Amino acid sequence: MDKAQKAIKLFKHLQETQGGLDPDKKALLVKFIRPQFHLAREIEEITTELKEIEEVLKNTKRGRVMVAGIVRPGVKIAIGSSIFYVRNEIHYICFTREREEIKISPYQ
Repeated sequence: MDKAQKAIKLFKHLQETQGGLDPDKKALLVKFIRPQFHLAREIEEITTELKEIEEVLKNTKRGRVMVAGIVRPGVKIAIGSSIFYVRNEIHYICFTREREEIKISPYQ
């Protein structure tokens, strides 16, 4: 996408400095511009969907994260609006949100 934006910028600069573009360059400019609109619309739709999902997760009253392996120090566990920072390495664990807090229990 970055290359396409650079090409569009170059063609528009040529159009301004030369007073127009020949038909081949105009066709290339259109070829680069059309996908830009489609991609921008897709990005907007995905961003809207992401915001909706984040809102649902934020309002989650209950949740659980089960780890069948290792959780390393520095990992942030977020369930709804509750956050738990892992300070020590933990093996086979279950993180559960209860009353705005994240509780730890053994993996089952």
